[in-house]
Amino acid sequence: QVIIDSAYDKLKEYDFMNMLKDEADEVLKCYIRPACVSYLYHRTKSLERDDILEEFVDDLDDISIEVLANYVSIFYLDANYIKTTLALKAHLSGTDFHNYASKDVLAKAIEVRELYKNEIDQLTIDYSYGKDCPLWNLKRGNRR
Repeated sequence: QVIIDSAYDKLKEYDFMNMLKDEADEVLKCYIRPACVSYLYHRTKSLERDDILEEFVDDLDDISIEVLANYVSIFYLDANYIKTTLALKAHLSGTDFHNYASKDVLAKAIEVRELYKNEIDQLTIDYSYGKDCPLWNLKRGNRR
């Protein structure tokens, strides 16, 4: 539930979540599986879940929770704002598209998605190398 709560807060922060928390929980739960699949690409440890209890078998660390929340947010933005709007663009005239779909909303959704994707990349680098790695410190300008 902590992943869903974090994703909800992230989406609400940028005004992409306009539904009640209970409704949002049900919607965002649909994106847990693809988020786990995407995150497994970066991890060596399995993300085993109990789908009946709707929880992970092992406790997740803070970085894993944030990465999964970012993936849930990305999948939500893709499904509800980005892909939907781009699909409409192919079927509407330019004028109809601009009357129906706000260019600003699409641009903002793409910008926020990239922000979360970059955060995922940075968190997985930090997670993989750790603070004791010279590359981690060099990247941040720390000299040890």
